[in-house]
Amino acid sequence: MEFTRSVTPVWKGRKKEDKSTLNTTANILNSPSYNYDTTANKVEVNRAGATHTGGFTMQLSSFLQRKGYIPASLKAEAKMNFKEGKGIKVLLFLTGNINDISTVDLNKIVEKTKEICPVSNLLKTDIELEINLV
Repeated sequence: MEFTRSVTPVWKGRKKEDKSTLNTTANILNSPSYNYDTTANKVEVNRAGATHTGGFTMQLSSFLQRKGYIPASLKAEAKMNFKEGKGIKVLLFLTGNINDISTVDLNKIVEKTKEICPVSNLLKTDIELEINLV
């Protein structure tokens, strides 16, 4: 069995004033009820993806702010590829509107986020990251 799911958190504003959204392809975060027969491993992969990208984006926003960069928006889409017996591979696509940040500074902050993000450490998975500044 192999499948890929998408998770898209959008973080807007400062840490305590955010107006953020989190969406998944299966919309499982909007539905309080599910069962094993209808969802199998898909729910767990979506939850892992939602938790990971949501946490990663929030942590990145926090680190950016500590360095004096206030992101107008950060959008991260995760592709969670599950292969039975192989685990989950995470592909993160990050789009950010961050004034006056250099690619060098952004890459340093992203690497720190990858190292420290609790969910990244929990999943113990390699993260492939693609960054696009707008």
